[in-house]
Amino acid sequence: MSSELPSSWIIWYSSLSKRNDNLEYDYNYEDDLLCLCELRTLQQFFNAFSYIKKPSEMQRNESMSCFRKGNKPTWESCPSGGSWTLKVSKKDLLKVDLYWDCLILECIRGGFSQDIDGIMISVKQYEVNLQVWMHEAAAAHLKVAGEIKQALKVETLDMFLKYHKDSLKDMSSVRNSVRIIC
Repeated sequence: MSSELPSSWIIWYSSLSKRNDNLEYDYNYEDDLLCLCELRTLQQFFNAFSYIKKPSEMQRNESMSCFRKGNKPTWESCPSGGSWTLKVSKKDLLKVDLYWDCLILECIRGGFSQDIDGIMISVKQYEVNLQVWMHEAAAAHLKVAGEIKQALKVETLDMFLKYHKDSLKDMSSVRNSVRIIC
């Protein structure tokens, strides 16, 4: 069962819970990123996946990402990119876990196009944000929205679109994003 994956993936973890909510000017998000593992085979994926926290087990300000090798879950790593964000209430943690499983499995099996750099889940106070990051957001955002709906097996989704260049300006993945029902 050690068959090669179509792409190699890196699982990243970040916990901002230890830092002050008032960001300092010299704060660097990349300093909080921890590379948990690289996944090149199906066996590595299933071994790692059995140890990685489910979104329902994560605490506020924790995030987990699964990105293609060579990409990092930072806006600076791909300023022409962007992300779709799906917000799910913390009251619906079973749905959050299911959506995360569907998205990560779609990445690993090669179901997403090369337009997608990776996925991220971040736990906020009242909701959980599931994000799908794109390499060239302007060219691919509608195509990627369709891929997300297909992966989650839903007909419509209420999501938020934001380009990384705008996130770099206002230091937020969701503030000032555009709500789109697809």
